[in-house]
Amino acid sequence: MSASKAKLLCNFGGEFTRQLGKLSYMGGKTRLVLVDRSVSFDELRSKLSQLTCACPFSIEIKYQLPDESLESRLVSVECEDDVVAMMSEFEASQRIQVYIFASDHRENASPVVAQPVFSGPASTHGDNATPIYPQELNDCENDLFMSHRVGEGIPDARCFRDALVASAIASKFELTFIRSDRSRVTARCAADDCQWRIHASKLPDGETFQIKTLKGKHSCVWPERSSHRQANMKWILSCIMDRVRENINYKPKEIMRDIEQEYGVIIPYLKAHRAKERALESIFGMPIKDIVLNQAEVHNLENDLHTILDQRKKKPLKGSSVHCNLCRKAGHNRRSCLKLSHNESQASSLKEKNFHCMLCKQSGHNRRTCQCKQVEQVWIR
Repeated sequence: MSASKAKLLCNFGGEFTRQLGKLSYMGGKTRLVLVDRSVSFDELRSKLSQLTCACPFSIEIKYQLPDESLESRLVSVECEDDVVAMMSEFEASQRIQVYIFASDHRENASPVVAQPVFSGPASTHGDNATPIYPQELNDCENDLFMSHRVGEGIPDARCFRDALVASAIASKFELTFIRSDRSRVTARCAADDCQWRIHASKLPDGETFQIKTLKGKHSCVWPERSSHRQANMKWILSCIMDRVRENINYKPKEIMRDIEQEYGVIIPYLKAHRAKERALESIFGMPIKDIVLNQAEVHNLENDLHTILDQRKKKPLKGSSVHCNLCRKAGHNRRSCLKLSHNESQASSLKEKNFHCMLCKQSGHNRRTCQCKQVEQVWIR
């Protein structure tokens, strides 16, 4: 392969999703395209538009810098100098990660990127992750809510609120709900000087919601690591459910540490403790008191089992370690030794033979056990 060729790994038709606080590109298609390193901007745009079946003037080209993650800013390609800079950043053997978007999606045109689906708060499940776009998708409107468009449908009010909460935490700003009921939801940025606002209401069919208003830009700046008013119990529960299911000994301090590292949100210890209790109740299907009692019983049974096993290990095995001191044989002790019983019987017989009665002058018994009639007569006299 000629060194004058550049390898472009083109991604289009997918969506950005956040799973466990990490941004990834899911779905769509990925094509490997070879272009000359001296290609012009018009030629590159024309080739990529043919790849995505879109108008050359309606696509937006961005690429990821080498050794950088999706959390970093994507770089736009808008002129000849940008193409030259992109080629100079990568060696001939490196692949260039290119993302193709529709530049006119702000005017409600159909973007190349698939439309996001509201599926509740972000969780560790891949299927239930809330699709969002990174801040690099649009230089002017650099927040994750730009993936929501006016006229977009949402299943219901609850899904819309959950998606707003998840996106607000990921976008590092807080929300204030002006109206929130079954028929309409209106929210704005909690910062006083920010004009961002979104509104969705129920359609005439009585089930589906639709975004009616989305205006303003975010001019607020929030600290990287701080508390968040939208970090409620439901959101924390969605973040830790899978981890508690895998490890029921997941400690509240570990929950606090992981959420702070992955989402930049600081939560109190008590809230982390209650979230773990609710996760256990949801997993086991019983109140936390019953779970604690069952765990205590299991712990006691385990201790009893270990005690029994220890006793069995210490107890000598029958027929192996028992040794008789009389016959010098293994398998029994001196009490159960046959030699001892034989010796005792011999000793008793010897004792009986050595007895001699002083009254009747006979052997085999003594004067106390003598039953001779002559002796009785003597005692009577």
